[in-house]
Amino acid sequence: MEYITSEQLKLRLRALTILDMALTSEDWLRLMSAGREGDLIWHIFDNGGGDRMWIYIKGSSIVIKGFDHESDLNQLAAAIPNFGFFEKTFRGMPSVLIRLFEQDELDETTFCLWTTDGGDTWNENPAENSDGGKDWLMGYLTDDAKEFCQWAEDYYGKKLPSDITEKLVREGRLSPDELKALGASDEAVQEIQGYEEIWA
Repeated sequence: MEYITSEQLKLRLRALTILDMALTSEDWLRLMSAGREGDLIWHIFDNGGGDRMWIYIKGSSIVIKGFDHESDLNQLAAAIPNFGFFEKTFRGMPSVLIRLFEQDELDETTFCLWTTDGGDTWNENPAENSDGGKDWLMGYLTDDAKEFCQWAEDYYGKKLPSDITEKLVREGRLSPDELKALGASDEAVQEIQGYEEIWA
């Protein structure tokens, strides 16, 4: 895995969330949801096809947990669930991070990694023969501007201004005029501005 710091991760999450909000008017159709509760910042990726990724940032601690429903590690689809998989996957994770999830969310796990030092070192207990969908799910959190632009155009079916999209990847923020140039409605611009306090 490519190890990234807390600040780098926040930047990539902001870019993806803002783009998704700008180009998807209906909440239930969005890939990303985000929020803040005290010092806890959370982002949840949901592609509507059964695949999810949770990213919780609490101070210098971060947990990234994903669920690829087509993975062989999907215990919900197993005829006989291997509960040892969960014990191994979460072994060593601080209880303060485990408690961020409801039990049904823990059941939706095919990979998990965490850090307690802001991303300087990451911990993971990977399965031997599968990454549980980690590479492709975390691939959404790219900082490659050209890759991000190409994915955005393919996913949203719209040609995007490359200079503005690249600025979003680089800085994680856009002006109202730049958001409108991407295609955001006035309502979406206001909503995005309201979310700025999440990442403050």
